[in-house]
Amino acid sequence: IRAAQRNEAVLHSEVAAKLMQEFTTPRPAEDSVEQLTEREMDVLRLIAKGQSNKEIADSLIISEKTVKTHVSNILSKLHLADRTQAAIYALRQRLVPME
Repeated sequence: IRAAQRNEAVLHSEVAAKLMQEFTTPRPAEDSVEQLTEREMDVLRLIAKGQSNKEIADSLIISEKTVKTHVSNILSKLHLADRTQAAIYALRQRLVPME
């Protein structure tokens, strides 16, 4: 209360922790896509087109387990949290045409 009275910024500890996490979480570099294998690129493009793991597996004639492994590798290499972020990344990097 005293800090607020002195017009000092006051953050709840949970908010401060999230803020610190944002600044310490690695962000994908512009050339991160170069770390991906050709097959991972194929999977990333299909993710960006909205395909499920089963659809990707059918398209590439591989197992769903293999697709899951590729998705995990993609997320790890690009420092992304989920496949939605991967799809957005692929679109921003113009890896697939916007329809």
